[in-house]
Amino acid sequence: MDLVHLDDGARFTLYAIKIGNSVDEFLADLQKKNPAEHARTMARLKHLADDGPSANKTEFNTLGHDLYETKTSGGARIIFFYDDADLVLCAHAFMKKSQRTPRRMIETADKRRSEYLASKGKTPCAFRIIMTTEQEKPKRFPR
Repeated sequence: MDLVHLDDGARFTLYAIKIGNSVDEFLADLQKKNPAEHARTMARLKHLADDGPSANKTEFNTLGHDLYETKTSGGARIIFFYDDADLVLCAHAFMKKSQRTPRRMIETADKRRSEYLASKGKTPCAFRIIMTTEQEKPKRFPR
């Protein structure tokens, strides 16, 4: 399974699961189409990496199934989950079009979470970390 290294923070290392329409592709598209929304989304992810999720429900939300979302006022949503004590895996991203998070978005993220956990259980653990040339080696890795 491929994981895209997104950020290293004081508290968490963030990865995006690269399956289907992945979070890294969503972020790249958002940067082209709406740089201001991209900046807000990246600020939320940076906060998550450095300090963990905010208690503010307008920024972070619990979705159930061990899934959480980070959200911006402009509608960008990233569904994520925790692995071990120091990893955050971003499973799915989308632009919000309704008041509630659509069920199929949660189901997509939950399926990717299950695939990640199944891959993690294999011996040897088959994760390939994808990084840009500007990024340093991640501090934390899936075990």
